[in-house]
Amino acid sequence: MNFKMILNTVLFSMFSLITLASNISELTVKISDPNTIALNVSNVIDAEIHVTLKDAFGETLHDETLAQNNINSRKYNLRQLPTGNYTLLVSYDDVIKIQSIKKENSHIETISMQTITSPKFIQHKEYVDMYITCSTDLDLSIEMRDEADNTIFSDNGNLGTVQKRFNLSQLENGEYKFFVRVSGNTVYKEFTQEITWSPVANNLID
Repeated sequence: MNFKMILNTVLFSMFSLITLASNISELTVKISDPNTIALNVSNVIDAEIHVTLKDAFGETLHDETLAQNNINSRKYNLRQLPTGNYTLLVSYDDVIKIQSIKKENSHIETISMQTITSPKFIQHKEYVDMYITCSTDLDLSIEMRDEADNTIFSDNGNLGTVQKRFNLSQLENGEYKFFVRVSGNTVYKEFTQEITWSPVANNLID
Protein backbone atom coordinates (compact mmCIF):
# COMPACT_ATOMS: atom_id res chain seq x y z
CA MET A 1 0.00 0.00 0.00
CA ASN A 2 1.57 3.32 -1.04
CA PHE A 3 1.65 6.52 1.04
CA LYS A 4 -1.27 8.12 -0.84
CA MET A 5 -3.51 5.11 -0.20
CA ILE A 6 -2.52 5.09 3.49
CA LEU A 7 -3.25 8.82 3.77
CA ASN A 8 -6.64 8.44 2.07
CA THR A 9 -7.52 5.56 4.40
CA VAL A 10 -6.58 7.60 7.47
CA LEU A 11 -8.52 10.63 6.25
CA PHE A 12 -11.58 8.49 5.48
CA SER A 13 -11.42 6.92 8.96
CA MET A 14 -11.14 10.35 10.59
CA PHE A 15 -14.06 11.64 8.53
CA SER A 16 -16.15 8.59 9.49
CA LEU A 17 -15.41 9.12 13.19
CA ILE A 18 -16.27 12.82 12.98
CA THR A 19 -19.51 12.05 11.13
CA LEU A 20 -20.43 9.38 13.67
CA ALA A 21 -19.73 11.72 16.59
CA SER A 22 -21.79 14.52 15.02
CA ASN A 23 -24.77 12.17 14.64
CA ILE A 24 -24.94 11.10 18.30
CA SER A 25 -28.29 12.09 19.80
CA GLU A 26 -28.10 14.68 22.55
CA LEU A 27 -30.58 16.00 25.11
CA THR A 28 -30.31 19.32 26.94
CA VAL A 29 -32.65 20.63 29.62
CA LYS A 30 -32.16 24.30 30.46
CA ILE A 31 -33.93 26.85 32.62
CA SER A 32 -35.26 29.53 30.26
CA ASP A 33 -36.82 31.66 33.03
CA PRO A 34 -37.31 31.17 36.81
CA ASN A 35 -40.28 28.79 36.34
CA THR A 36 -39.78 27.35 32.85
CA ILE A 37 -37.56 24.59 31.48
CA ALA A 38 -36.61 24.28 27.81
CA LEU A 39 -36.12 20.84 26.28
CA ASN A 40 -33.93 20.27 23.21
CA VAL A 41 -33.07 16.97 21.51
CA SER A 42 -30.80 16.80 18.46
CA ASN A 43 -29.78 14.04 16.02
CA VAL A 44 -32.64 11.76 17.05
CA ILE A 45 -33.25 8.65 14.93
CA ASP A 46 -36.67 7.72 16.31
CA ALA A 47 -39.66 9.45 14.74
CA GLU A 48 -41.22 9.98 18.17
CA ILE A 49 -39.96 11.24 21.53
CA HIS A 50 -41.84 10.44 24.74
CA VAL A 51 -41.86 13.07 27.51
CA THR A 52 -43.25 12.47 31.03
CA LEU A 53 -43.24 14.70 34.11
CA LYS A 54 -43.74 13.07 37.53
CA ASP A 55 -43.92 14.35 41.07
CA ALA A 56 -41.95 13.03 44.04
CA PHE A 57 -44.54 10.29 44.64
CA GLY A 58 -44.28 8.94 41.09
CA GLU A 59 -47.62 10.40 39.97
CA THR A 60 -47.71 11.41 36.30
CA LEU A 61 -48.46 15.13 35.90
CA HIS A 62 -47.85 15.41 32.17
CA ASP A 63 -47.35 12.85 29.41
CA GLU A 64 -46.98 13.41 25.69
CA THR A 65 -45.41 11.98 22.56
CA LEU A 66 -43.68 14.47 20.29
CA ALA A 67 -42.81 14.20 16.63
CA GLN A 68 -39.10 14.52 16.01
CA ASN A 69 -39.49 17.81 14.11
CA ASN A 70 -41.46 19.44 16.96
CA ILE A 71 -38.93 18.95 19.74
CA ASN A 72 -36.74 22.02 19.22
CA SER A 73 -37.09 24.51 22.09
CA ARG A 74 -40.03 22.72 23.69
CA LYS A 75 -40.86 24.60 26.89
CA TYR A 76 -42.70 23.58 30.06
CA ASN A 77 -43.97 26.16 32.54
CA LEU A 78 -43.96 24.83 36.11
CA ARG A 79 -45.26 28.01 37.74
CA GLN A 80 -48.52 26.42 38.92
CA LEU A 81 -46.84 23.45 40.58
CA PRO A 82 -46.23 23.47 44.35
CA THR A 83 -42.70 23.49 45.75
CA GLY A 84 -41.04 20.10 45.74
CA ASN A 85 -39.05 17.63 43.66
CA TYR A 86 -40.04 16.53 40.17
CA THR A 87 -38.68 14.17 37.52
CA LEU A 88 -38.68 14.70 33.75
CA LEU A 89 -38.30 11.49 31.73
CA VAL A 90 -37.46 11.67 28.02
CA SER A 91 -37.35 8.45 25.94
CA TYR A 92 -35.83 8.18 22.45
CA ASP A 93 -33.41 6.01 20.45
CA ASP A 94 -33.33 3.20 23.06
CA VAL A 95 -32.33 5.74 25.69
CA ILE A 96 -34.20 7.11 28.71
CA LYS A 97 -32.97 10.41 30.13
CA ILE A 98 -34.02 11.24 33.69
CA GLN A 99 -33.77 14.90 34.70
CA SER A 100 -34.32 15.77 38.38
CA ILE A 101 -35.93 19.17 39.02
CA LYS A 102 -36.30 21.06 42.29
CA LYS A 103 -38.94 23.79 42.56
CA GLU A 104 -38.67 26.50 45.19
CA ASN A 105 -41.17 29.29 45.85
CA SER A 106 -39.92 31.59 43.12
CA HIS A 107 -37.64 29.50 40.91
CA ILE A 108 -36.66 26.04 39.71
CA GLU A 109 -33.31 24.34 39.34
CA THR A 110 -32.13 21.22 37.54
CA ILE A 111 -30.23 18.92 39.87
CA SER A 112 -28.86 15.97 37.92
CA MET A 113 -29.45 13.93 34.79
CA GLN A 114 -29.28 10.15 34.65
CA THR A 115 -29.21 7.86 31.62
CA ILE A 116 -30.64 4.40 31.04
CA THR A 117 -29.74 2.55 27.85
CA SER A 118 -31.77 -0.36 26.54
CA PRO A 119 -29.87 -3.62 27.14
CA LYS A 120 -28.00 -5.08 24.19
CA PHE A 121 -27.93 -8.86 23.69
CA ILE A 122 -25.45 -10.64 21.43
CA GLN A 123 -25.74 -14.41 20.95
CA HIS A 124 -22.77 -16.44 19.75
CA LYS A 125 -22.91 -20.23 19.87
CA GLU A 126 -23.61 -21.21 23.48
CA TYR A 127 -23.00 -17.73 24.87
CA VAL A 128 -25.26 -14.70 25.27
CA ASP A 129 -23.55 -11.41 26.12
CA MET A 130 -25.63 -8.66 27.70
CA TYR A 131 -24.68 -5.02 28.21
CA ILE A 132 -26.64 -2.21 29.88
CA THR A 133 -25.82 1.16 31.39
CA CYS A 134 -27.84 2.94 34.06
CA SER A 135 -27.18 5.15 37.07
CA THR A 136 -26.10 3.46 40.30
CA ASP A 137 -28.87 5.49 42.01
CA LEU A 138 -31.37 3.14 40.37
CA ASP A 139 -32.10 -0.51 41.11
CA LEU A 140 -31.29 -2.94 38.30
CA SER A 141 -32.56 -6.52 38.26
CA ILE A 142 -31.87 -9.23 35.68
CA GLU A 143 -33.91 -12.42 35.40
CA MET A 144 -33.81 -15.32 32.97
CA ARG A 145 -36.75 -17.75 32.59
CA ASP A 146 -37.35 -20.91 30.59
CA GLU A 147 -40.43 -21.89 28.57
CA ALA A 148 -42.16 -23.20 31.71
CA ASP A 149 -41.67 -19.77 33.32
CA ASN A 150 -39.12 -21.14 35.80
CA THR A 151 -36.49 -18.64 36.92
CA ILE A 152 -33.04 -20.04 36.15
CA PHE A 153 -31.02 -16.89 36.86
CA SER A 154 -31.60 -13.69 38.82
CA ASP A 155 -29.45 -10.84 40.04
CA ASN A 156 -30.23 -7.38 41.40
CA GLY A 157 -28.72 -4.37 43.08
CA ASN A 158 -27.36 -0.90 42.33
CA LEU A 159 -25.18 -2.20 39.55
CA GLY A 160 -24.59 0.76 37.22
CA THR A 161 -22.90 -0.42 34.01
CA VAL A 162 -23.30 -4.18 33.64
CA GLN A 163 -21.68 -6.67 31.27
CA LYS A 164 -22.67 -10.29 31.70
CA ARG A 165 -22.03 -13.49 29.76
CA PHE A 166 -24.55 -16.30 30.00
CA ASN A 167 -23.45 -19.86 29.15
CA LEU A 168 -26.37 -21.83 27.69
CA SER A 169 -24.45 -25.08 27.11
CA GLN A 170 -26.03 -26.88 30.08
CA LEU A 171 -29.58 -25.86 29.17
CA GLU A 172 -32.11 -27.81 27.16
CA ASN A 173 -33.30 -26.76 23.70
CA GLY A 174 -35.96 -24.08 23.76
CA GLU A 175 -36.90 -20.46 24.14
CA TYR A 176 -35.46 -18.43 27.00
CA LYS A 177 -36.56 -14.98 28.01
CA PHE A 178 -34.53 -12.27 29.72
CA PHE A 179 -36.18 -9.60 31.87
CA VAL A 180 -34.17 -6.50 32.72
CA ARG A 181 -35.89 -4.10 35.11
CA VAL A 182 -34.76 -0.62 36.11
CA SER A 183 -36.56 1.07 38.99
CA GLY A 184 -36.38 4.03 41.35
CA ASN A 185 -38.68 6.35 43.26
CA THR A 186 -40.22 7.76 40.08
CA VAL A 187 -38.85 5.39 37.43
CA TYR A 188 -39.81 1.90 36.34
CA LYS A 189 -38.87 0.31 33.03
CA GLU A 190 -38.86 -3.34 31.98
CA PHE A 191 -37.00 -4.65 28.94
CA THR A 192 -37.49 -8.17 27.55
CA GLN A 193 -35.44 -10.23 25.13
CA GLU A 194 -36.16 -13.75 23.86
CA ILE A 195 -33.35 -16.12 22.93
CA THR A 196 -33.63 -19.43 21.07
CA TRP A 197 -31.14 -22.09 22.17
CA SER A 198 -30.42 -25.24 20.18
CA PRO A 199 -27.01 -26.94 20.70
CA VAL A 200 -27.09 -28.68 17.32
CA ALA A 201 -27.97 -25.57 15.34
CA ASN A 202 -25.48 -23.38 17.23
CA ASN A 203 -22.63 -25.89 16.75
CA LEU A 204 -23.00 -25.36 13.01
CA ILE A 205 -22.18 -21.67 13.43
CA ASP A 206 -18.51 -20.85 13.01
